[in-house]
Amino acid sequence: MAQIKYIGSNADHLYNDGDQVETDILNYVKEHKKNEYWDILSKDSRWPGFYHLSDMRENILNWYDFKPEADILEIGAGMGAVTGLLCEKAKSVISVELTHRRAEVIYNRYTEYDNLTILVGNFNEMEFMQKFDYITLIGVLEYAPGFTTDGEPATFIRKIKSLLKPGGKLLIA
Repeated sequence: MAQIKYIGSNADHLYNDGDQVETDILNYVKEHKKNEYWDILSKDSRWPGFYHLSDMRENILNWYDFKPEADILEIGAGMGAVTGLLCEKAKSVISVELTHRRAEVIYNRYTEYDNLTILVGNFNEMEFMQKFDYITLIGVLEYAPGFTTDGEPATFIRKIKSLLKPGGKLLIA
């Protein structure tokens, strides 16, 4: 079973697509299975629902040849658009998400994965005791300066680089 750990304070007010639509998405994933998402999306045409629940977003990494024994750090997991794919391709996945509600969406979508840990809080305030084979930044880098103490993307990238194993890969989209 997936684990969820709350590291920081609730930051839902700092970053979201709207309280109502994100609450609706959370309720969708609590009440429906993944194979029912298209039915939901056909009735709810709001962009955030499609963006977060469509399996089309997995195309961004489904072609990548991850090592099956890999440890992956997913920074800025959103509502888990690629988290399930990562769990299927790797030994372990740590997904970092800033907001409580989005992390709860990820947990409810992928609770069956034993290799998933969701850390909730600001990545820049977290300490990691392990190194990773892959680190993903999907739709994250452009927001990084707003969540670092000095506002510099280079500071963010240096921290990420320090978390890679020798020969590790940083995947940015």
